[in-house]
Amino acid sequence: MYYTSRGDYCSRITMKELEEKLTVHNFFRCAKGYLVNMNHVEGFVGSDCVIHNVHIPVSRTRKKEFMNLLLQNINME
Repeated sequence: MYYTSRGDYCSRITMKELEEKLTVHNFFRCAKGYLVNMNHVEGFVGSDCVIHNVHIPVSRTRKKEFMNLLLQNINME
């Protein structure tokens, strides 16, 4: 399932394929089943990123890279 500002969508593409296509659009795979648009991340609480008051898990193995990207994103604004 894809949750977007334009609605929710369903597709059978693999996460790996989707990740490869969306990385250039500032998406990051924060956990096994989650890709997030770093432009919409509002914060980080516990081990979750927050987008529009929705908490999305960030795996321990990806946390450092996620935090680095989040800081880069904040610095670019």
